[in-house]
Amino acid sequence: MVRLLTRAVGAALLGGVTALLALAGAYAFDPWIALEMDRGGAPVATGFYTGERDGETTFAWTRREAVLTLPGLDRRTPWSCTIRLRGARQDPSTLPLVDLAVDGIAIATHQTTNDYDDVTVTLPARPRASGATVALTSSNTFVPGPGDPRTLGVMVDRWTCVPARGHFVLPPPRARVAAATAGATVGAAFALAGLAVPALVAAAVLVAAAQAGPMASQLAPFSPYVSRVPWIALWVGVALVLVVRGTEMARRTSWSPPARLAATIAVSAGYLKLLALLHPSKLVADALFQAHRFEWVLAGRYYFTQIMPGGVEFPYAIGLYLVAAPWSWLTADYVTLLRVIVIVAEIGAGALLYTMAARAWHDGRAGVLAVLFFALVPLPYVIVGNGNLTNAFAQSMGLATVAAATLWPLARRPLVEVGALTLVATLALASHVSTFVLLPPLLVAVAVCFRLIGGPSVSAPARWVAVAAVLATLLATAGYYGHFGETYRNALRIRAQSTTTADASPAAGQARDERAPATPAVSLASRATSALGHTRTALGWPLLLLAALGAWRTWREGARDRLTAAVVAWGALYAGLFVAGLFTRVDAQFERYSVEFMGRVDLATYPAIALLAARGATWGWRAGWLGRFAAAALGLGAFRVGLDAWLGWLR
Repeated sequence: MVRLLTRAVGAALLGGVTALLALAGAYAFDPWIALEMDRGGAPVATGFYTGERDGETTFAWTRREAVLTLPGLDRRTPWSCTIRLRGARQDPSTLPLVDLAVDGIAIATHQTTNDYDDVTVTLPARPRASGATVALTSSNTFVPGPGDPRTLGVMVDRWTCVPARGHFVLPPPRARVAAATAGATVGAAFALAGLAVPALVAAAVLVAAAQAGPMASQLAPFSPYVSRVPWIALWVGVALVLVVRGTEMARRTSWSPPARLAATIAVSAGYLKLLALLHPSKLVADALFQAHRFEWVLAGRYYFTQIMPGGVEFPYAIGLYLVAAPWSWLTADYVTLLRVIVIVAEIGAGALLYTMAARAWHDGRAGVLAVLFFALVPLPYVIVGNGNLTNAFAQSMGLATVAAATLWPLARRPLVEVGALTLVATLALASHVSTFVLLPPLLVAVAVCFRLIGGPSVSAPARWVAVAAVLATLLATAGYYGHFGETYRNALRIRAQSTTTADASPAAGQARDERAPATPAVSLASRATSALGHTRTALGWPLLLLAALGAWRTWREGARDRLTAAVVAWGALYAGLFVAGLFTRVDAQFERYSVEFMGRVDLATYPAIALLAARGATWGWRAGWLGRFAAAALGLGAFRVGLDAWLGWLR
């Protein structure tokens, strides 16, 4: 115990020092402070109304006074703040003057125009003080009208501040303390989870350095966000230690070093995703829509739909909201609550890949890499970043279903296991309509592949997986999707009307053709190229190449285990829907929805890519210097793709 605690203290010091140095370096490298008006209300800015859009320009109206407060700003050097604004008055004679003040002292006055102008004000150096406030005051305001009672000053497009060129600046003290505390916390947690010393040092350094990215970005160092980071680190670290040590105590067996590393990678990826996802510059996007639907569920409204172009509606599944409901007492910030639950589900789903690979393929290294590659796939960043939280949660539950089907014995009469498998699958089906479409055929494909690849020895598991798929579909239909009969009938009526219009008489068709040219059909080759291009972008070409190598090695080795069968089932689902999509007639105006559906297929099947890529990388590493070089290069390429996707949340 003393040795473990000593190691934890050492890891905490390493993590804390690394985090502090990384934050200072990241902040000094890019100390640009930017207040963009498409990000919602920033905690350090007051006097702004909700952001709006005018074409490609986003802006926010100010009240009479707008203030940017930067607590802890390093004032040893001068700073320059530039505000892009316009007066926006119908009568030019009423265009306001704006007074600019720094720390309560008037600095400049600017006459606004009806065009955007850049107004710059200098924050003089104050070596014995820190922090700054920059205030903008309009000489006159106006009220748009009875329907809009706001008192408006000027329109602001952007507000930026930069230090004098060539000067080194430090992040605010509060940010430095938060970074060091969070880095020390994750380092200690990794040590208490029993990570081996080499892996412990690497993990503590990498995570502590990576967290500097979001903590140093834009307005984060000055906002309450940095004070939340140590708490996020604490809860994530406690969860890791409890899972590892708790299961060891319950089962009276120790985790293997690769298992501890895999769990650490999964938790670290989730921690860094949370830091970026909860960053003040992260766009809320559709997450706010999700929060409103969650409020409906909390209020007792369980059945609602989402409208599509053309008037078609589809049921909006509520599995995520049902899981989140018991936790709603913790916070009124439902956007954050839903995001946290989605990331936690993703952490658990990713960690399952290690167990699947370690048990079926007896390859702990492949399992560790599968967890890592799972966290680097770009597509989930797009899904979660855009706020499609229900789809991301459903994907995690779908992976958990396949993992249970692969890992559990499912003997001749496994009532408890089949019941649990059915419940997990039902939750997945009730979480997103695309999962309701994709998961049942995937489970049936898994059952068939079990029988064809695994042989008679897995006939019982194959049968029970098929039974669970049927039962889950029936439960999800009876409990949720079956309540939308009128929605389905309306969709059929709209489709029939569309078909009738398309199949109108030749004379009518000729008349329409004379009025407007027909929309050209999308060629088969173009649709195939578009779908494959989407897959390449969604999954990343380095992982696809590694997965191709892993698929080749799996075929050469003649693997016939249940995990291999599940991977084949994933591939069969993708191939079948890809071919079906190519030969299904889709109007040109709905072509993008066809591509988006293939994106849902990519999301449902990308765990197979992570598994095969891991197998390809481990084989390449053992195949001599050329294979080792190729595996390392592709692995670094995958890391770069995943890093860009993660950083994209901060841009």
